[in-house]
Parts: sequence; C-alpha cells; structure tokens
Amino acid sequence: MLEEHKQNNEAKLLQLETGKKKSIIKSFISRVFSIKLCLSLIIMLLIIISTISIFVATIVLQGASIDESTQKLGNQIKLRAAEYLNNFIRYPFQITEGIVRRISKLDNLSPDMDDWGRRIEELISSVASFEISYASFLADDYFFGVSRNTDSPTLTYQLEYYSNGMYYKPIYLDKNFDYTLTKEQKGTMSMDIFEWWTTAKQTKKKSFSKLYATNKSSVWLTASHPVVNATTGELAYLITTDLTMLDLSSYLESIVISPNSYIYVISAATSEMIACSKSSNETLYVYNTLAPQHLERKRLYESSNHIVKAVGETLRKKYNNNLQNFTGTERVVVDGNTYLLNMVAVEDKLNLGLNWNVLVIMSVDDFMSSVYLIRNIVLIADGVILCLSLVIAIVVSMLITNPLVSLGNDMDALGKGEFKVMKKKKLILFHEVKKLRNHFSKMSSAVDGFMKYVPREIVSSFIGSDAKTFKLGVESKHIAILFSDIKNFTTICEATEPTVLITILGKYFELTSEVVYRNRGVLDKYIGDSLMALFGAPDTYENYVFHGCNAAFEMQTALQPYNDQLHKEGRDTLYTRVGVSCGDVLVGNIGSSFRLSYTCLGDSVNLSSRLEGLNKVYGTNIMVSEFCYEIVKDLFLFRTLDVVAVKGKVNGVKVYEIVGRKWSPFQGDSVTVSQERVEYCRTYNTIIEDLYFKKKFGVAEKAFRDFADRYEQDSAALEMAYRCRSYVNNPPPDSWNGVYFAKDK
Repeated sequence: MLEEHKQNNEAKLLQLETGKKKSIIKSFISRVFSIKLCLSLIIMLLIIISTISIFVATIVLQGASIDESTQKLGNQIKLRAAEYLNNFIRYPFQITEGIVRRISKLDNLSPDMDDWGRRIEELISSVASFEISYASFLADDYFFGVSRNTDSPTLTYQLEYYSNGMYYKPIYLDKNFDYTLTKEQKGTMSMDIFEWWTTAKQTKKKSFSKLYATNKSSVWLTASHPVVNATTGELAYLITTDLTMLDLSSYLESIVISPNSYIYVISAATSEMIACSKSSNETLYVYNTLAPQHLERKRLYESSNHIVKAVGETLRKKYNNNLQNFTGTERVVVDGNTYLLNMVAVEDKLNLGLNWNVLVIMSVDDFMSSVYLIRNIVLIADGVILCLSLVIAIVVSMLITNPLVSLGNDMDALGKGEFKVMKKKKLILFHEVKKLRNHFSKMSSAVDGFMKYVPREIVSSFIGSDAKTFKLGVESKHIAILFSDIKNFTTICEATEPTVLITILGKYFELTSEVVYRNRGVLDKYIGDSLMALFGAPDTYENYVFHGCNAAFEMQTALQPYNDQLHKEGRDTLYTRVGVSCGDVLVGNIGSSFRLSYTCLGDSVNLSSRLEGLNKVYGTNIMVSEFCYEIVKDLFLFRTLDVVAVKGKVNGVKVYEIVGRKWSPFQGDSVTVSQERVEYCRTYNTIIEDLYFKKKFGVAEKAFRDFADRYEQDSAALEMAYRCRSYVNNPPPDSWNGVYFAKDK
C-alpha cells in the first residue's frame, strides 16, 4: 500500500509539473499571437513586398546614364577652373603693364633719392588703385617695394627700399600716403638673391618665378615685367607684382561640387600640388628655410587626404609623375567608391612656362542625383506609405488592445490594493471595450470612495487574502498609538457658526491626517474633534514608534500657517493636544457578523487617550509615555513632566513632553536643536528629578516658580509649584514614590 501511495504521489507531481509547462507555453503563445502584433506584421509584410518589387525595377533602369552624367559634369567643372586660371596668370601682367605706363611718363629723372620719390608715388598709387598685395620697382641698384596689408583691423601700406647694397628700415605710410625717406639702415642685401631678378636681367622677358614662401602660411608667385632701354637694349628697370596661392585656393573652394569631390592645380611635369579646393584638410607645402625658395613641395601621391593619395598613387604607376600624357578621363576605385578623373591644361599664351594642369576628382556616388532621382522618389514614396501603413496598423491595434491592456493593469492594481479613480481620458472606439471600461470605472470609483470611510491600509491588506481575513479575530502586536484633539474646542463651537465650524474642522483634520500619512500611520477613526492613529499596524515597519512621536511633533508646525490665517480673519486659533504611547495591544477585526472594524484594544490604547487629556493639566501640547521615551530618547529632546497614574490605574507611568527633534527621516540627517531649548529641558529635569522626586518640596517649589518666571509663566512649572506647596502643607506619606493620581480622564 505504501509503495502504491508513493507511486500515486509521484504521478500527481509529474502531472502538476507537466501542467505548469503547458501553462507557460500557452501564456507565451497567447502573448506572441496578440491582435496588435499579428495585425502589424501582416500589413508590414505586404508593404515590404511591394517596396522591394518597385525598388528592384528602379535599379535596373539607372545604369545607362551614369557615365554620361559624370562626364558632362566633370568637363564643365574643369573648363570653369581652367578659365579662371588663364585669367589668374594674365592678371598680374595686366597690372604691371599699367604700372609701366604710369612710370614711363616720368622722363629725365636722376638717380638722386628725391627724384625717385615720384616713381615711389606712382608705385604706391598703383598698389592702392589695383588693390594688389605687393609691387616693386628695381633699377640701377635701387629697389622700392610697396605692400598692402589687409590682415590688420585697418588697411595699411608699407614702403621698403634698397639702395647701393643697403636695405633700409620699412616705412609705414599714413592715411594720406605721406612718407619721409630716411636712411635708417637695417642690413646689407644683394638683389641677386632673388631668382626673378637674375632671370629678368638675363632674358629681359616677362616671366613667373618659382613658388616661394615667406612664412608658414604665405606662398607666393612673382610676376616680373622687365622694361628695356630702346636705345641701348639694356634692362632699364623691372616691375614686379606678387600672387598669393591662398587666392587661388579660395577660388577653388568657391566651386561647390560635392562632399567627396576635389579640384587640384598641379604641375603637369612633376605632379606637385599648387592649390586645391579643400586646402584646410590638405598639406600642399611645408615651410623650410633650408629648402629652395624655403618651400618643400608635395606631390599628389603625398597628399594628406587618403582619397587623393590613392588617386596620386594610381596616376604615378601609370604615368610616372609626368601627367602631360594624361588625356581624357580615368576611373579609380577607392574604399569601394568610384571616382572619375578629368584633367585639362592651363593655357599659357604668354609662354611663361608654368605648365599647370587642373585635375578634377569627382565621386560618382555624389554626382548621381539625376540618375537616382526617380529611385529616390520611389523609395521616399514607398517609405512614406510603409510608415503610414505601419502607423495605421499600430494605431488600429492599439485602439483595440491598449484599452484592454489598461483595463487588465487596473484590475491587477485593484487586486494589489492600489486604488484609484478611473479617468476617461483615452479614446475607446469599440463598444464592447468601452462598456467594460465604464463598468470597471464605476466599480473603481466606488472602491476609491469607500476608502474615505475605511483606512486604506486596512483594505489593502484584505485584498487578495482568503475569507478568514474577514472574520472576527485579533492578534497581539506591539504598536504605537496616537490620540489628538483640539484645545478649547467646546468654546470654539459656541462662538462659531455651524457651517464655518465644519469647514474649520475639515481643514484641521486635513492637515493633521496628512502628517499621519506622511509618517506611515493608519487613521483608525475620527471622534468629534479627536483623531486616533496607529503606527506599526497592520504591517510592522522600521521606527514605527519614532514615526508616531514625530507625527505628534509635526502636527504643531503643520497647523501654524492655518492658525495665522484664522488669526487674520479674527477667529479662534486651533491648538492640538496629542498623547502617544506604545505597547502590546490586541489588534484586528472587532465587531459582529453585520459589521467589522479594524482597531485595537489594550492598556496602551487607554494610556494614549489619557495622556492626550492630561496635557491640559500641565499646559503642554505633546505628552508621551515612558515606553515611547525609552525607544526614541536619542531622537528627540524631552523634559520630564511627572509620574502619573491615569484614572482607573494604580501604577504610575513616567510621562514626558517632546520639546525638540534631533533627527528627521525626511532630511536624512541630524537636526540641530537650539542651546536655549537644551538648557530649558536640562534645568526643568534637574528640578523635578533632584528636588521634587526626592521630596525636597520647599526648595522645589521655589525652583519651579523661578523657572516659570524665567520662561514666560511655564504652565507645567506652575502646576508643579502648586503641588509642591500642597505637599509642604500636607506632606505625603513616607511610602510616596512620586506618583500623581489623575482625577480626570
């Protein structure tokens, strides 16, 4: 029999585990095959199939126009750049022609310094009117140079000159171009160090110098215009002007092609770079005072741009740096992207020997807008349709499922005791779902309203419990109990209209109840102007005794703003008296089969109520028992009031008044108590402990009265002084242990 029973249990256990696995699988399947997911997937699948079909058809039609589009665009760009370069190299000689015509009108000038002044004035005038950077005049070992500086905040001009092997200090011209030539020597110099001067003396022809640098950021090209004496055939003088390569690069930058396309001006014979359209990301030259012309030239395959470097490497392998044989177009692939190369030579009608070429590097992918236009339109249209379809599918599925999901969540919340009034904010289109929502909303509103009559925490503990929870029954539990009422409430009632009184009382309960809830208390009941609250029930939590005492302390400050308002309105202010104790009580469902009440019974409950009433004897607002004091004495500042046996009891209980708070759970740190309050408690405690309890009634009476005089007729001190006087007149028996037997509840 035992073996058979064991086998039956194992079979049942196996059946239970199998059932759990099936339940998990069914739950997963039900979630996967939800209305929202299935509807969205069907619509999305249809749209994706149609989009792929249209996209493939578009791709097939785009190949034919790729080469034609890129070729036309490349030709247009290279011709535009070449045309600018043709003008760029002709322009300086047009300027020098103008300067020569001006100076040639000055005949019969002696080599004397003063007579050279007229030539200087013409040179200055030419630089200003032509807006060029630099121009110079050289003849018979005399040199004058005029520079135009645009980098400073104001436009300035500078004159420098050289005479008879001596280079003199530069002169800064004023706004009227006035100057005074002074022979303040700067150093010796020979004009033969300039390549363009020696070339001009030898060839007596117009020419360009080689590129040279004056600093790290300035690279120049000098245009030389020699003037020959018609009689002797010798060089009469030389006019020069300078071109900066920054101007050339700036123009190339103004030709906007695409993010991955570039324009370069290079030397056709050496592939050295001269200028480019993206100079900020390129190293064209390196300034080096030891190099010829102070300049190290970089070739195309030495570019700091990895795309251009790869292009340069390809051209070097094919043409060995001599790009004069490069004609037509070349196609290069870099990093998977195709680049089309177009080259054109810069026209040199003056035979200046520059031998420059314009190289256009175009990214085919960047310049396929005309080809991709139809495809992009189709893709955009398909994308918009796909997105709209997905949105519509999701919206429709959400309109169906979201109200149901929300309703399910609300039901779960209600099952967990999280009550809330349902608000009809969400759109519900479907009648059946709307009907469910309306019925549940009414039920939720009713439950939420019910919470006004029954403590929320009590009902929360009942939700989800079994039927036993709702039967008569109590348990012994250690909790803290708080009672409070309004001082002189009967007098206030007599002087206040009933409707106003209800309003005032409602505000009072609102403020004090908020303090109770903030300290995790449970409101047990309202009795007239009294309030009863529990701390540590139905659920026990940390520091519940502290929270009960803290609620009593915070009630005093919570009422202050409202009392200020009542005072301004000319009405009686509200002062709450609170009694707090803790101990083991019987807590649970008390009542009958017709109605239950969750409350507590026991001596600690009665003691808390009596302590609240005893406040009027001592003129205090908060009174706590010694049982609370022993638990929270390090968290509050106390003064000892008395040892009292409340009415109906024989044994006395030491009672205390909370004067200040040393620690706050809401501030998370210690709280500083004023030294004055500390001294207040220390003095009072000394009197009652060292004098009163030791039966030194005469001395104690005087000490209490002095204390009352010092602290604004302190009511507790006056009460104890009166009692000391009565004991002086009628001494207590020798068995007296300090207990005062209260006569009132």
